[in-house]
Amino acid sequence: DQCKVHPGQTLNMCCATCQPSSLVCNLCMTSPKHKKHLFAPLATELPQLKQQLQQLLKRIDAVVDDVGHNLEQCRKQAADVTDKIDKQVAAKRAEIKELLEYKHKQLKSIEAKILSLEIAQLTMQHTPVQIRRKLQQSDKFAAKQRGPRAAGDLLVLSALQSQPLLEHVL
Repeated sequence: DQCKVHPGQTLNMCCATCQPSSLVCNLCMTSPKHKKHLFAPLATELPQLKQQLQQLLKRIDAVVDDVGHNLEQCRKQAADVTDKIDKQVAAKRAEIKELLEYKHKQLKSIEAKILSLEIAQLTMQHTPVQIRRKLQQSDKFAAKQRGPRAAGDLLVLSALQSQPLLEHVL
């Protein structure tokens, strides 16, 4: 190899004083930077330098292995956490769906009770003919707004049309 400081000069010596050991040419040995330093021929220092390099490479390999192992552990932990979160999200979704279904049933029950109370109130205030008209109007309005009324409402209406009104209240 050629010296970077002194072009044309071959790196043939090793400065044992510099750490880590540096390769130098004959002109570098006489420079102020290496004044009073100890030198050895590159050929005699090469086996030791190779050994140092191999030890350094082994340490680097060990660090790379450790980093790779730690990275793999982190990936596994991330996957475990992701799975756990996915399961919790699925459980919460199921819980919310169940709650919504329950509330929907409660709402339908309340609507049925309100209808029963409205019919009872109508029977006290109106004749059976007026009640039938109001129920028919309600059915027409409901059909425009959200489709046919509940089957229970239709049963009440048909029952009112076929039998005396007071038998169907309460």
